Amino acid sequence: MTNYIGVKSVDEYSAKISQSGGKVIMSKKAVPGWAILLYVLIPRTIALGFGKLIPMQKITELT
Repeated sequence: MTNYIGVKSVDEYSAKISQSGGKVIMSKKAVPGWAILLYVLIPRTIALGFGKLIPMQKITELT
């Protein structure tokens, strides 16, 4: 099971996590009809997913 946190920008949070010593374990990926997701591992804690919900037409523009 993965916990997800909604964010305005997965790119911004990817940079913040990396700068804080975390590791991106799955780069940004569009899930059609739902969101753009990013999975990270934060030191001394669990894996988390960050996602930005977006309209379907925007997902096709990003893939």
